[in-house]
Amino acid sequence: MRRTRSHWGLPLGGVLLIALSGCGEDASSAGTGGAGANGSGGAAGSGGAGGSSGVGAAAGQGGQGGCVLTGDEPQAARCVASVRGTVIDEAGGLMAHQQVSFCGPACFYGETDDRGAFLIDVSVPLVVADYSATAHVRPAGASFYYTVKAVDESASSLMLDAGTLRTFKFAGEMPDLVVKNDLMGATPPAQRVSAQGVELTVEAGVQVEIEIDEVASGSDGRKFYVKPFDAAQIAELAPSEGLFALYAIGPFEARFSEPGPPKVSREARLSFPNSAGLAAGSAVEVLALGSYLFPDWVYPGTFAVVAEASVTTDGQRIELPVGTGLPYLTWFGLRSKS
Repeated sequence: MRRTRSHWGLPLGGVLLIALSGCGEDASSAGTGGAGANGSGGAAGSGGAGGSSGVGAAAGQGGQGGCVLTGDEPQAARCVASVRGTVIDEAGGLMAHQQVSFCGPACFYGETDDRGAFLIDVSVPLVVADYSATAHVRPAGASFYYTVKAVDESASSLMLDAGTLRTFKFAGEMPDLVVKNDLMGATPPAQRVSAQGVELTVEAGVQVEIEIDEVASGSDGRKFYVKPFDAAQIAELAPSEGLFALYAIGPFEARFSEPGPPKVSREARLSFPNSAGLAAGSAVEVLALGSYLFPDWVYPGTFAVVAEASVTTDGQRIELPVGTGLPYLTWFGLRSKS
């Protein structure tokens, strides 16, 4: 199953166009009101029809859809009325007219007002833990997946609070990558690029598949970009993970594979600077931020250990074991292995 993605820069009224031309297979009709939901088995609001696969109801411009638990939902499903939150930039300034989404097995879209606040109509039953909120600043910036919480757990229809979504700009070196869309049937070349001290090595024959948002951004979506975070930012974004380093790495949600058919998943290698000054040979755990696009790898909106690494003998780098790699690009954190 492929989940549809949003296009940056399109007005919310363009969600129907996204639905009909996205990654899903079966498009449904749009309503005049109700939540916009793109995804497998998208549920209907009062003004939009549900989709059987690929694409659910496209967003309308007014009204709020109903939500009724039928008993066919997962046991943990709750009726969700809406999701609220605020978007700020790296310096803390409010971001007006910024597109946001609330995504899991389906996606719901919104936009901040003049004060940087947003309210996304959902109006369907869902499992809240499967969803997270993000602001759409790619590829110029880094988007973090923020978990949400219920304002009142006892309510029959939940209002969810995403809190404050902070966005981050990329800067510095951003070398170009050769991606699948550039190959035109040619064999993928070997690639080795570096940004902000992080190195990516892709073997010959392994293609880099980028997401719709990066494809739509042209050459900007084909760059290897890295955003390092300082201790204060790590404490804000991942306070309980014990990280000594955190990087947003892209093209975000890019995946590695052999050209098909059949398409076979592959891995690429990442190498990190030893910014913490760990002793040679020190064991390090590599954690990744999960995405709703690859929920079977890491649970969306959470960090999990995906690899082990160690400090090189010269003490300069943190390297994965020879012959190992990572299947996706996302946010990666490093912590000492106890």
